[in-house]
Amino acid sequence: MTEKKITNARRVMDAIDNTPKGHWDSILAMRSDTDEAKGSYYPAKSTYKLHVDLLQALSYKNVTKSYHPAITGGSEGFIVGLSGVTGIINLAWLDPEVELSHDQGHNSDEDGEAQFSLCWTPESDDDKFLVRSTAKTKKTTLILCQHEGKEVVATFHPGDPIVPKTVAESQLDNCKTVGDARRLGHEYAKIVNYK
Repeated sequence: MTEKKITNARRVMDAIDNTPKGHWDSILAMRSDTDEAKGSYYPAKSTYKLHVDLLQALSYKNVTKSYHPAITGGSEGFIVGLSGVTGIINLAWLDPEVELSHDQGHNSDEDGEAQFSLCWTPESDDDKFLVRSTAKTKKTTLILCQHEGKEVVATFHPGDPIVPKTVAESQLDNCKTVGDARRLGHEYAKIVNYK
């Protein structure tokens, strides 16, 4: 008997089906178009429209495996043609004195200490031009992992992944500016309220 080969598209669709509804809804809400966008998102897409458009993009079966070095820990990445906005800024592009904010999201470490993502709000016309000129992408990366014996979607976002790095709540006072963040080894921040 011949073993049936599962396509990348079918594998990702199965992972979506296996993903706990609450987690899947949370990802869709985080990536849909809202007035309070933080990080990467999909313009003009409600959670429903984003879900439908993602499934439609997967149905074209042009899904490739991603071997990006930021995908680690047994996770696997897949790329599909769905356009979006990468709401991440390289801190090297910003003045070291620029202030950063923090977003807790759903992060905590193994000891239960809250972990925060770095955030930057573009304020000047030059800042907004920088965001507009670097943020658009035509691809989406989906990251799959194992959860309770099933392959699920850990996250998805426009563009390439980055190595996630957070700041512990106890270290927030040491990470208030771009310069502070870079000294602590951070390379990126989420872009906040940039539409």
